[in-house]
Amino acid sequence: MQSFEGEQGLSFALSGQYQLILLDVMLPKLDGFSLLKILRKSCQTPVIMVTARGAEQERIQGFSQGADDYVSKPYNQTELLLRVEALLRRSQNIQVETTDNEITLDNLIINFKEQKVLVGTELLD
Repeated sequence: MQSFEGEQGLSFALSGQYQLILLDVMLPKLDGFSLLKILRKSCQTPVIMVTARGAEQERIQGFSQGADDYVSKPYNQTELLLRVEALLRRSQNIQVETTDNEITLDNLIINFKEQKVLVGTELLD
């Protein structure tokens, strides 16, 4: 599920139906750090923080509030895929298949080359 507002993102994250969360620091209404702090009170879903700012203090703040990893924009898609795969493998013992252009997790397929996301056979916007 894609969300662009922190409050809405927090609501989705607390539903417990996600295996991993990519959390941008700069969100309207509720920033990523505040969202993570609230989320960690009741949810241990793995979180990778994503930000355009790569300042050391921000990374420290993210990790101290419970982030599992941190990626600065612009990021290399292959590196992000490998970080997602490693985090899922460690946290949930999930088998993830990756190639240079694609990641497959259960019935979720993310194809970076074609810029497509499919759940089963359904193409998502």
